[in-house]
Amino acid sequence: MCKHFDAPDARADGVEAAFGYCDLKKLESEASSFRDDARHSCGSALKKMQALLEKLEHGAYNLSRMRESATNRYKGFQIPMSWMLETGIVSQIKLASVKLAMKYMKRVSAELETVGGGAEEEELIVQGVRFAFRVHQFAGGFDVETMRAFQELRDKARSCHAQSQSQQQQKLACSRSTPC
Repeated sequence: MCKHFDAPDARADGVEAAFGYCDLKKLESEASSFRDDARHSCGSALKKMQALLEKLEHGAYNLSRMRESATNRYKGFQIPMSWMLETGIVSQIKLASVKLAMKYMKRVSAELETVGGGAEEEELIVQGVRFAFRVHQFAGGFDVETMRAFQELRDKARSCHAQSQSQQQQKLACSRSTPC
């Protein structure tokens, strides 16, 4: 690729563009191919997904900073830059984050089936909703499948809340009357 550029600055910019694209493509591929292994603990799986989302966010942010400073130089040296636009690799990164959010919420929903309620259940719900919100803000929305996973999480949260309230009412009624 570098042999196509005569000027050292053009070569440096060409290499910068190539490495930037490759790094982002690798990151997008890592996120797209992420598989949640049920054999790993929920906490471990959620941490991996959070770390991956942070890498996606940083990659998109760094690209936007690079795009601002590199646009004129790249145009001057006729270095392709369509991949740097919001419709290029950034849209693929955002889609990968949405798919990651779906996996995250499904994992939280599955874990809610196994926890016994209380603070752990509440913390899981809060984690799931925070992650979903963060991805929604980053990606600009959800696809249909991810929205369905969010609604499933919301329904489970409501069910857990209703169950918790019912248990509290039973305890209250029990303490007011004869020993249970």
